[in-house]
Order: sequence, then structure tokens, then C-alpha cells
Amino acid sequence: MGRKATSRDEAKNRALLGVIEKYKAIGDVPGKDMHTVIGVSMGTWYNRVKNPGNLTLDELRSISRQLRIPPEELFENAM
Repeated sequence: MGRKATSRDEAKNRALLGVIEKYKAIGDVPGKDMHTVIGVSMGTWYNRVKNPGNLTLDELRSISRQLRIPPEELFENAM
């Protein structure tokens, strides 16, 4: 049985998470600490990872600032 085709939004979500994961690895930031970066509970962070479309602009800015992700790279993948 074949795979279900991914929607454009799903592909963008995966690309966004890929950029975040890349910079987490570069900055040696543990995934369990990301909830404090964006100021939410750990459960909320895991929900954001499962559905990155729910990340707010403020949360994306916090992630960009903490992980030193160039905003254009982060937002290029989000749009």
C-alpha cells in the first residue's frame, strides 16, 4: 500500500521542525528545555511539535532568538 501524499502545509511544517532541530543540535540545546524557551508547559511544547502550525509568532521569535536561527531561514520555511 502506498503512502498518503503530504499536503503543502504538512511539508512546510516538517521543514520548519527540521530547521529548529538543526539549530538545536548546533547549539546543543536539549529538546526538553525548549518549553522554557517559549514559555509554555512541556505538554504544550510537545503539542506544538506534533502540530507546528499552532506555533505562535511570539514563540517562533523566541525560538529564533534562543537558537540563533536567522529569521529569514526560520520564516522562509514557515511560509
